Amino acid sequence: MRRTLIALLAACSFNAVAADNWTPFPHDQSAFDYSGDKLRQAWPQLTRGFGNDYPFPDADWVITMATSHPQALEKTVQDNIGFSGKPEEAEIYAAKLAGCLAFNVPG
Repeated sequence: MRRTLIALLAACSFNAVAADNWTPFPHDQSAFDYSGDKLRQAWPQLTRGFGNDYPFPDADWVITMATSHPQALEKTVQDNIGFSGKPEEAEIYAAKLAGCLAFNVPG
């Protein structure tokens, strides 16, 4: 679980920059739209290879992970990644994590 948290934090910290000659994927991508609540609804299917009831990264999960892994929380604070451990920040941080996981296709 610790590796998952660190991997998610690392993935969210990278800035993606497309090359000037980048061409969008030419096929229908609507099957990969996990914006809004679609990611939460699809979560059991998307994580089925990780075992039963793999936790969705919501505010409760963020707080649980921060409490269970103080070293990871210390790194997010040290690197100013966006979560300082305050419960009122958990929902915002969880939304950022979900945004990193979702493949949002503009409609």
